[in-house]
This record gives sequence, structure tokens and C-alpha cells, in this order.
Amino acid sequence: MAPPRDSDNPVEVGTGADEARLYDKVRALLRKAESTSFPAEAEALTAKAQDLLARYALDRALLDGDRSPGAGGGPVVRSVAVPGTYATGRAMLLGAVATANRCTAVWDPHATTAMVVGYRVDLDAVEVLWTSLASQAEAEMVVAGPQRDPRGRSRTRSWRAAFWVSFAQRIGQRLDEQARLTVATIESEQHADLTPVLASRRDEVDATLREHFPRLTTRRTRVTNGDGFSAGRHAADRADLVGRRPLRGGA
Repeated sequence: MAPPRDSDNPVEVGTGADEARLYDKVRALLRKAESTSFPAEAEALTAKAQDLLARYALDRALLDGDRSPGAGGGPVVRSVAVPGTYATGRAMLLGAVATANRCTAVWDPHATTAMVVGYRVDLDAVEVLWTSLASQAEAEMVVAGPQRDPRGRSRTRSWRAAFWVSFAQRIGQRLDEQARLTVATIESEQHADLTPVLASRRDEVDATLREHFPRLTTRRTRVTNGDGFSAGRHAADRADLVGRRPLRGGA
């Protein structure tokens, strides 16, 4: 899960010992989440990893906000590989994870990579979480096996395409809730207001996005298999990242 190099990165990207230990712990949690056969355990492990990453990123945002402008480095653009099979749903999942972690993903359906714009610490979180969630979705999809309609005709491809789209949408909703909860918790614990810091960073990410991708367009995704869409939503629910408890302890 080593992150790829950022393009045009103006700052040193080496990690310190504390950051290295954090990512070792996060990767260990996510490996367990990917390998367990118990949804509740995967839920707790993934939520704990998300919480650790979000807390670290927000602490960094507060620290950089106390420094002179530009001291913490600005947003960069990172490429992330998106496999061709069911690429639309996979790219949507990447976009959902990116949005929840204060980044923006740009995907060309004719390319094998997406570009994600954000601060390095947020980009690292995006890649680690997206890789794990994509693996969990893949496992759920494989367990479901081939799909056929009542007349015996194969519906596997449309079912899986719908599954990925629904999984991405639901994970996005849950990650957004998790992100809001983590911000509120940190503000309460540290008696700090993250609003101006995060607004400033959002403006910088948007400016970098416009600089690198001045002519962006959006496209609608059409789903043709209701059963696959429902299954994707249920799979995302089992990957529960809402974080109603302040921190999933037991992970």
C-alpha cells in the first residue's frame, strides 16, 4: 500500500517516525478487516483506521494553520490506479473516499488512473482507505457469485456494476458522517475551531484543481440491476463507518 509519488510536490514527502508508526498500525488494522469473515469485526477495524487517519490529518491541519502561510506545504496532485473491471464504480468509491478526506478525485473513463488533488497527509489517508474498501467490496462481490435472472440468463456483469455504484454511494454517505463526527470530537477535545483552517485548505484544493483541470465535466451513471444495487448498499452498511461511538475501542 505504499503511496505513489505526488506530481509537482514542492515539499519534502519523507515521513517521520511517528507518522510511519501510525501508517503501520493503520495498515495492520485494514489487513485484519480485509481478512476477517465477521462483518462486525471488519466494521470496528475499518472505523478505527479511519478515525486514526482523520485525527492525525486534522491535528496536522491545526498545526499548519498556526504557522506562516505555506509553511506546511500546499495541495498536490497524485495519480491512483483504477482497475478496468467495473472501473466506473471503483472510481466513484475513490471519489467518495477523497471527498470525505478533504480531497477531490478526477477520473477519465478512458484512462487507467485517476488524479486526486489534496494535501499529502489527506492523500495518504485516501489511498490507504480506498485500497482497503475496494478489497472488501471485491470480496463481498465474489462471495455473491454469478447472478442469473428467472429465465436463467446471466446478469452477473450488470449486477456487479450496480453493486459497485451502490457500495460507493453508501460508503460516501457514511464516511461524510464519520468525518463530521471526528471534526466535532477534536474541536471539543482541543477547544479549537477547525472551520477557518479547513475552509482555507478547501479553497487551496479547489484552486489547485482549477489550475490542473480547467475544463472538468461530470457524467451520470446509469444502474440497470436493482438487486445488485441493493446488495452493494447492504455491503456498505456492513462496512459501517458512521462512528456513532467516539472511537471504536476493541479494534
